[in-house]
Amino acid sequence: MVTARFLPHVGGTEIHTYELARRLVGRGVDVTVLTTELDPARLSSDVRHGFPVVRVKAWPRGRDWYVAPGIPRVVGDGRWDLVHVQGVHTMVLPIALWAARRVGLPYVITLHSGGHSSHLRRLVRQLVRRAFARWMRDAARIIAVSQFERDVFSAFLRLPAREIEIIPSGVDPSTLKHEGDGSHESILPELDAPLIVSVGRLEKYKGHDRILRALPGIASHFPGVRLVILGTGPDEPRLRRLAADLALRPRVEIRGIPIERRTELYALLDQADLVVALSAYESHGLAALEAAARGRSVLVADSSALRELVTAGFARGIPLGSPELERAVVRQLREPHRPSRELPTWDECAARTLDLYLSASRP
Repeated sequence: MVTARFLPHVGGTEIHTYELARRLVGRGVDVTVLTTELDPARLSSDVRHGFPVVRVKAWPRGRDWYVAPGIPRVVGDGRWDLVHVQGVHTMVLPIALWAARRVGLPYVITLHSGGHSSHLRRLVRQLVRRAFARWMRDAARIIAVSQFERDVFSAFLRLPAREIEIIPSGVDPSTLKHEGDGSHESILPELDAPLIVSVGRLEKYKGHDRILRALPGIASHFPGVRLVILGTGPDEPRLRRLAADLALRPRVEIRGIPIERRTELYALLDQADLVVALSAYESHGLAALEAAARGRSVLVADSSALRELVTAGFARGIPLGSPELERAVVRQLREPHRPSRELPTWDECAARTLDLYLSASRP
């Protein structure tokens, strides 16, 4: 399984790869995760997650290109039956596909397409995908994590939609939150005022600034309202300046929670009166889905794959950039929304992926 980044880095693709890999191992599949690392001090391989993780050097540092010439050496060592590439938005994609083709290995691609705050970077991603579109079409199987993503890539690759399988990310049933469940202690002071949590990597396109700008108006209805922006990333300095400019520092906290402390994440979500995900682009919306799994009231931008969470009854939606955000948040704080159906699980994701592996690896 090849991915540009893996734990301890945290993002939708990293979590998907981890949750899928460990469940495939539980089903008897011999899985190795091959990933890249920009920091030479972290190049050591390990098995601490229950399966081997091999890290190879990538560069340039400070960029998300992930050019990693060490990938072909690992892919070509002859021990594999199939190569599964997780993600199509870095140079790991063409390098891994070239390596698999060179030694005649079938390969599967899970798209995990992502947004980016830079128009130039989005353009470069499109050019790379276009250059290697034929190799992508040659995949034994292509997986999308949402209907939205399948529609986008069906058109881009000029493939019938039926040739792209939809296997969404899931949630772990053991982490589901039920009313009255006090399994995690609070990590913020309990106050008689609403807590809003905005989830997602700190990138401009993720839309954390939208809830920040709406917060003064929300505070006119709920004077003690607090906001936690949950994530890490390059947009943090701008968000902190914006909070200061809006005189919101006393009621706004920006923090990240490492993957190994996920119980803290659940504890924070359990305290939230509302979780928002206002991103301009999501191929799935895993963070919002996890919040719904904890029984939280969720509000998302009615765009990209987040719209499917609304359609499925997992969240309420608001049009991207709507001037009614303040009103929508106030309404949802007063009239919380709860998921209206069962959520997809990681076990279902693993079972369907294994079936796909078996069909893809048959001669």
